Amino acid sequence: MKGGVNIDTKSLIFKLQKALKSKGIIVCINTSQFYSEQQDRYITMYTVVRNKKQLIRTASQIKVISVLQEIWKEASNNEE
Repeated sequence: MKGGVNIDTKSLIFKLQKALKSKGIIVCINTSQFYSEQQDRYITMYTVVRNKKQLIRTASQIKVISVLQEIWKEASNNEE
């Protein structure tokens, strides 16, 4: 990655998901794919679901991480 830090986003998503589970918060991350003729490639979509409610649907793993971090912060604040 040019000028940045190489992050294994899939691993980070999994770790956040496990950390939330340890607090009793179950978050499911569903994936689906479609082919973009415009970009000439497959696009993976991520859907984050909590309590049967869709929180976000995005192609960005970074946005998935952000949502999971927000849930983590919320859970941590409720413990105090």
